[in-house]
Formats: sequence, C-alpha cells, structure tokens
Amino acid sequence: MSDALPHWPDGTVATLSTGGGEPHAIPVSTIVRAGDSTLHFVLARSRESLARLRSDPRCALTILAEGVSVTAIGAATVLDAEISDRVVAVRMDVERVQDHAQPTFEIHEGVRWRWTDAEAERTDAAMREALRDWGRHLGQGLARHAPGDFGGLAQDFVHAPDGGRMFEPVVHRCDASGIDTQMMRCPLKRAWQAAGLPDAEIALLCSIASEADHGTMEAAGFQLEIETWQPGRIGCCMLRVRRR
Repeated sequence: MSDALPHWPDGTVATLSTGGGEPHAIPVSTIVRAGDSTLHFVLARSRESLARLRSDPRCALTILAEGVSVTAIGAATVLDAEISDRVVAVRMDVERVQDHAQPTFEIHEGVRWRWTDAEAERTDAAMREALRDWGRHLGQGLARHAPGDFGGLAQDFVHAPDGGRMFEPVVHRCDASGIDTQMMRCPLKRAWQAAGLPDAEIALLCSIASEADHGTMEAAGFQLEIETWQPGRIGCCMLRVRRR
C-alpha cells in the first residue's frame, strides 16, 4: 500500500471500476490529481458508470503510465455543477492506494490514444488551454525567481497582490526546497458562498479556478501541487511549490 497518489501525465487513461450490480469498468482519460488523496475526472451524462456512482459511490481507479502502476480505492461524489450539457465532474476521495510495482518489471508508458472526432478534440483542447492561459500570462513575471528563489516567489506570488490581505496565506514552509502555504481566504469562494451555491459546486469551481495557478507556475518554471478546497475544510486551497 502507498500513502499518497502518484503523479501521472495529462491524458493518462485509467480504468474506472464501479459496483451497483455486476462489475463494470470503463476507460477514463480525464483524471486530474487534486492532492495526495483526491482526484477529479469527467464523465458523460449518458455513462452507465455515472448512474452507478450515484447509487453506490464505492469505486476503484487503476492508473497505468510511465513509472506508475496503482489502483486507487475510495468513494466518488458526483459534482452537479454545470460543466456542459454532455458531461459532469466527479470527485474521488481515495481511502487507500494499491501499488502494483514489482522489482521484476517496469511500466514504460500508458495507453496511447488519439481523438477521432475533430470537434470533440477542439472542444477539449480549448477548455484545457483557457483554464491555464491566463495563469501563464501572469507567470511570465515570476520566471526571474526560477529555479529556486522561493523567498522571492513567496513575496511576489503567495503574498500577492496586496501583501497577503486578500488571501491571508499561512506559510508552513519556505526554504531552499520549496513553499507550503495554506490560503485562508479566497474572494472567489466567498462570492460563490454569498451567491448561495451548494458546497459541491463551490468545490468544483475551486478546482477549475486552480488551473490558473497551475498555468502561472508552469510559466514561472516551478512545479505546483494544489489541494483545492473541499466541504468541511477550514480556509481554502493548500499550495506546494517545488523546483521543476
């Protein structure tokens, strides 16, 4: 068993196994790591797996990619916030991770695949790019701190734009190896709460908004891991920044 989810490349194909009747498994190519024990993915509204998860949230997700061979076991929550008329987002809270690695073999790569529907490919690419593009633009001004000026990055990113008053960051770590910081406030989250959105929808919107931070750190030259806010948690997102 492993304590935390590994990292995998974007577009990795995993196998989602659900109950709610006879065993049922489908490939899923939209998995996104949202923390050591949380991941998100998208399912078409017409999928039988979606109906099964609504009635029985227990599930397993097997992930095979270069250097990765694990099965995440836990429970899924269908986030009913509107993404499109065709798909919904799902959050999986992982209870344990089975590591299938053995010293007698290694995984060179995951499943190779490509789009066969040009419109679907364009839509997917546009959604992913739009989420990160704004962040990339901001990140260009932070590239001077790469590869390891974490003190300067904390000042210009963690405490931006007003010295920390907007997000009230609590910095748990800032040293030569990285930054760990908990954002205690978020104007977006507060606005969504004031608008009366359900917690599940706010959690999804926080996850989507975090793509801007991923884009920022990508352009700045750092590696970023974010645990986005979930119902019942104090504050907002937890950010961990490391050398790329």
